[in-house]
Amino acid sequence: METYKERMITVMKIGLQMYTLRNVMNTVAEMEQAVARVKEIGYDCVQLAGSLEQMEQVGLAAKKVGLEVVSFMASLDVYMQDEEETFRVARLLGATDLGISSAHTTLEETKVLIERANAFAKRAKAAGFTLSYHNHSNELMHMDGRKTGLEILLENFWEEICFTPDTYWIQHGGADVRQWIAKLGSRTKILHLKDMKRLPDKSVTFAEIGEGNLWWESILPLAASMGIEYYVVEQDSCDKDPFEYLSKKMKALEE
Repeated sequence: METYKERMITVMKIGLQMYTLRNVMNTVAEMEQAVARVKEIGYDCVQLAGSLEQMEQVGLAAKKVGLEVVSFMASLDVYMQDEEETFRVARLLGATDLGISSAHTTLEETKVLIERANAFAKRAKAAGFTLSYHNHSNELMHMDGRKTGLEILLENFWEEICFTPDTYWIQHGGADVRQWIAKLGSRTKILHLKDMKRLPDKSVTFAEIGEGNLWWESILPLAASMGIEYYVVEQDSCDKDPFEYLSKKMKALEE
């Protein structure tokens, strides 16, 4: 029987959220150098972040070196400011998924998000794109009795809206990563990979995969069994050379 590691190598695609490298991509030349390094390290694809102009520039550089542009990540406001331009840039780069996130913390804000996202997702679907929601930990707060914001989104988003669960932020919110991977099921196209470690001051922070406390030996097999195709590495903040992080993350996933 094929192991999850064999499946990851032969079927699944490991990508990078380019937000990780935002501080070393201030010029077009730096963008080109960055994506070339990402390709050299061994990543298959990228997810873009920022303004449409930024995503177009980085995406063109990524395509040039043979990296698939799998998705965008921005706010609904960015996409809705000029929807035709959003769809044009996505088509140009070959991206079929438009990712969003939100800082909502109340039930009222959640209801507004659901209404806006559902309406935009239907227009995006008509144009050939899916809309995906990326969680942080604010969605794990209880907003309606015992229901969390993420549960409310799952129940009330249009059924064609997908999810991009983030391993770090689910754990940060006090939830079980494996439970949410299973709960979101086939609505997950992309899984964000981050590890978490505890510091002496009792806080927690981001860690290289395998250097924190998330149980990857259980998380990854479950994700593989759910048929998730894209595994996107993201490091929100780096305290050393970000490319060193990326190399270690790739090695940890392949071992």
